[in-house]
Amino acid sequence: FPDIVWQFARLGAATTLTLSDNAFRTLPTSVAHMPSLATLVVSHNSLAQLPPMTGMRALITLDLSRNGLKAVPEVLCRDPPPCLQDLFLGFNQLRTLPPSIGAISSLRL
Repeated sequence: FPDIVWQFARLGAATTLTLSDNAFRTLPTSVAHMPSLATLVVSHNSLAQLPPMTGMRALITLDLSRNGLKAVPEVLCRDPPPCLQDLFLGFNQLRTLPPSIGAISSLRL
């Protein structure tokens, strides 16, 4: 798996990446350095954290649903992708959303 994602990251041309149903606990940091990626679907995994996403300048849609998340990953609120509009968090173990999520001005409600 890491070799395939690294190839995408090196090309930098991928706009959609689906890594669902893989039991991932973390994402390879190379995913966060895909500047053309507009949609990242990582649903149905076991993610507890995300790598810094500062290199994901084009990311519009992030699907984190069905991961068992107990909290919104800190990195997402602290330094979100600038174009993020659609954030899917359904079917996790979230009880509340952090107030800082409101600071992501590009999110659509």
